[in-house]
Amino acid sequence: MQISPSFSLTHLILAAALAKLGEIDKAKATAARVLQLQPDFRLGRHFAGADYSPELATSLTEALRATGLPAALVCCTALVR
Repeated sequence: MQISPSFSLTHLILAAALAKLGEIDKAKATAARVLQLQPDFRLGRHFAGADYSPELATSLTEALRATGLPAALVCCTALVR
């Protein structure tokens, strides 16, 4: 994040990690930064075409749902076959 502070994916992964650690306020603040960088950000579009294992998809969905990012319910799980 220090090298490329405007790269939203690093903020997204940090938000998921913080949520998994129970640091919900920090996760929400980090997710807010994602929305500052990409106001039209939606999880479903961001992960479209990604091929996640069911375990990873579930973990990411649960973590990112807690951050309040838009369209969290369509993240990843709809893309897993």
